[in-house]
Amino acid sequence: MQQRAGRPIRRYAMPEPWFIPFEVTQAETLEGFISSQFLPRNEQMMRLQAAALLAEHPRWGYWLRSGTLHLGSQEGPPLRQVLADQPFLSAIGTAQLSQARALEFKRRLWALLAEFEQDEEGGESYALSVQLVRGQVR
Repeated sequence: MQQRAGRPIRRYAMPEPWFIPFEVTQAETLEGFISSQFLPRNEQMMRLQAAALLAEHPRWGYWLRSGTLHLGSQEGPPLRQVLADQPFLSAIGTAQLSQARALEFKRRLWALLAEFEQDEEGGESYALSVQLVRGQVR
């Protein structure tokens, strides 16, 4: 209770963590709920990526090779080679993994994220998005 002039005020608290089912949000489906969380942040990531790319080279596009497209600058593909000396990474791909290897990949990614998520004195902020899901994205 909080003491004050007049009657004391009772304060109630719920123990954390709290669970709020998506059904009580404005989302009609689980996919809509997830999209409402990821899409605005992904759009921000795309703006940051475009700004970083334009700061390095004025012209970007696709390079076609053996039926595949690779994002690259006018200087050449692929993106990972063009910006090899910059703290920049953008990739969408597919890996063929057994369930055991996929779980090991996930465990190692979590460990790597935990190692690097601590603020470094005088360090800059970097946005990061990592997703691993069974299936293919084209």
